[in-house]
Amino acid sequence: MLLDLLNDRDSGIRTRALATLGKIKRQPDIVVPALIPLLNDEHANVRWHAAFALGQFGKEAQGGIQSLAAQMNDDLSPIATFAAITLRQIDDTIATEARLIDLLSNPIGQNRDRAMKALVDLETPTALDVLVRRYRNEDDPKLRDRIARTIAKLDENVNRNTATPQHQAGNRNGEATRIKNGQSVIAARLRWPVFRLRSTTSSKLLPLSILLQAIVTRNPSVNKCIHKDQPLSPL
Repeated sequence: MLLDLLNDRDSGIRTRALATLGKIKRQPDIVVPALIPLLNDEHANVRWHAAFALGQFGKEAQGGIQSLAAQMNDDLSPIATFAAITLRQIDDTIATEARLIDLLSNPIGQNRDRAMKALVDLETPTALDVLVRRYRNEDDPKLRDRIARTIAKLDENVNRNTATPQHQAGNRNGEATRIKNGQSVIAARLRWPVFRLRSTTSSKLLPLSILLQAIVTRNPSVNKCIHKDQPLSPL
């Protein structure tokens, strides 16, 4: 019954059928081949749900790899980035980083935004370098803001994964120690000094993500946290 609905003229019905098939994840030998043609559906939402459903089957969706790769490599596909993400769900040995980097310049906004998020999940130094270069060369202030936030998140993940057990145990103190010792990946990439916020009662280190948003994006909501009478000064 559900498989028949995949051919319904109503794109909404096709979408709901795909969502249900991905949720129940049964009979992959029959369902997976039926999902693959919908990766080329005329409606982007149907394509997305087809890819999502394939990802839910994981390794049992090996038959969809070739079609997903074709979507990933198609600059005009609205699900190019999501196809790359889905490929990694099916087989995490598939290399997608180079393509995700290319998709940062894709003409479709959703592909660009998802590519940034996907690179954060990969947590590789190469991804961080690419995002830093993209930030430096980007003229659109809104996009620069999104890139800066992505860099901050990626740096946070990389630092957490590379910190020593002693640093990890220290939680906030561990983060401050890593920054103070110059171990922040993003600080090294951008060659920025680390700054200290001096208050009337104590001196404490600002989290790097706050620094990025306050210094790089000039975000007013973040700048509120900086005491207007006590400017940031280099350590």
